[in-house]
Amino acid sequence: MSLSAKNVLKVAVSNIRDDVRLSAGAVRKNNGTLFLRNGVTAPYFEGMGNYRFCPEDTLTRAEAVKLINRVTSRSLCVYTIQTRFADVPASH
Repeated sequence: MSLSAKNVLKVAVSNIRDDVRLSAGAVRKNNGTLFLRNGVTAPYFEGMGNYRFCPEDTLTRAEAVKLINRVTSRSLCVYTIQTRFADVPASH
């Protein structure tokens, strides 16, 4: 993810399968990369709580998955697993 000199946010996503349907706000280029249309009003990004938005922070894998799911209009999948990690809930 990067911010251009013209304040355009670029999120680089590659290897998008051809059968993945994109939301109206997203466009797939011929080289397989994905970008959001100008003026998109869909809530692809969320604040960090307490009305904070931190575009300079590093994007976590979980945040990247949420972004890709929103851009591709993918429905939420919930899996229940057994985990050995106390900080990871079974429904993660």
